[in-house]
Amino acid sequence: MALVPAKILCANLPSPPGMMVDRDSQGGFGVARSSNRQSYGGGMNVRPPLFLAYAASLLRLNGFESKIFDALNLGSDMNVVLRKVREEKPDILVATVSLPSIYGDLTLLEKVKAENPHVVIVVTGAICVTMPKDVLLRDAVDVAVGAELEYILLDLVKGMQVGEISKVKGIYFKENGKIVGTPLRPFIENLDDLPFPAYDLLPMGQYQRKEGGKLVPFFTVLTSRGCPYKCPYCPYPVGYGEKWRSRSVENVMKELKFLTETHRIKSVIFRDQVFTFDVKRAEKLCDEMIRQSIDIEWICETRVDHVSRELLTKMRRAGCKEIRFGVETGEPEMLKTVGKIGATIEDTRAAFKLSKEAGIKRAAHVMVGFPDDNWDTIETTAKLLEEIEPEAINVFIMTVYPGTEMYEEAKARGWIITNDWAKYTVHTPVMKPRYLSIDDLETAREYLFNQFRVAHKMRELRARPWNIFRKSSIRGAIDTLSSRLKTRKKTKESRDN
Repeated sequence: MALVPAKILCANLPSPPGMMVDRDSQGGFGVARSSNRQSYGGGMNVRPPLFLAYAASLLRLNGFESKIFDALNLGSDMNVVLRKVREEKPDILVATVSLPSIYGDLTLLEKVKAENPHVVIVVTGAICVTMPKDVLLRDAVDVAVGAELEYILLDLVKGMQVGEISKVKGIYFKENGKIVGTPLRPFIENLDDLPFPAYDLLPMGQYQRKEGGKLVPFFTVLTSRGCPYKCPYCPYPVGYGEKWRSRSVENVMKELKFLTETHRIKSVIFRDQVFTFDVKRAEKLCDEMIRQSIDIEWICETRVDHVSRELLTKMRRAGCKEIRFGVETGEPEMLKTVGKIGATIEDTRAAFKLSKEAGIKRAAHVMVGFPDDNWDTIETTAKLLEEIEPEAINVFIMTVYPGTEMYEEAKARGWIITNDWAKYTVHTPVMKPRYLSIDDLETAREYLFNQFRVAHKMRELRARPWNIFRKSSIRGAIDTLSSRLKTRKKTKESRDN
């Protein structure tokens, strides 16, 4: 590999045709939903490329020229990306790739390489940890970076300048026609050592989300990384490590004040894998947000067994609008062994009850397609959802990611039905459980969602009975009940078969 100066362009690539991708989700494996768009593109309502922004900031702090091109947020097509690379003339192009978008990502990078053969292309993402050879077999990619991009990329740029990249930990690269891997670099212990993301290199005014019916400026913040709970299907430990590490409350507060005062941010999504892992730290953070009058509404994700009445009360006072809980399944034994190790159904009931009392919106993440899922467990999950009354749900189809314990088991038992990574979106079946067919998984997902829609609609009408006379409410109720009847019919047919 040729020695290079250090002009680095960090690119958040646009979504490939036919999908809308979020590459930072699922521990960096990414998720995707279908799209009618026939070209590369994106849109405004997407999350910023946080890890690229951290990496660019650290590079700049160490004297290297770095820029960020958020092509996903700007909705750029392939021609715009190619033109941007021609204009910037970077020595190194750094791009995040994900599992569902990998084919489109690599195709675009091959186009970049064909036009700019001198550019060293570096890719990052969870698949670079578990599937580096799949990424490097394509001619476009020169180096694949494992978990936690920031310091590995800095070491790589320094190593490339002196021709010693083989000493850089946490990378895979090509050498004499072979793929070479170096020892893993330990995860970052002191997260306060990282500079804040390079906000000035991002289109900050473009990051918006709907709050109360209007668009408001938002950003994502990561106050901790890692998850020590080894749920066999979960990609978080792969992408973020098994050890939980946190920033100091003082460091987080400086970032929040900067975002609100300098960039007028009104909404924050905390991207921590378990935001309330340390309950006392979470309480202290909320206390400081209240004391310093941080004027934001925020969303976080956490476990049902890591909240308390006192904490939730403080979270609401500090601006917490919504908590996304991993409910996973309503079947107790399945929850204990594979769904959410360490948590119980009683924890779920208590977390939703206490959050409601605190005035916080509750979102439930549930899954269908666990190895032992059947129609009885699906019905049990439906009954739990009816009981805990979430205001929002996400119903995912079990997706087994390379590097997880469940992927290895599924592979050994022949449960995996496709290696087409474009289908690993969390919305498409890729693994067949023991007792349900592939069609059953689609029906079960629809069934749970429609059960929720009906229950949610009924709660709304009970709260505001006069709305039943509005045409939109009547039409919505009819559509919801119609969908429910169709799904129940399909569910009965699936059970009978």
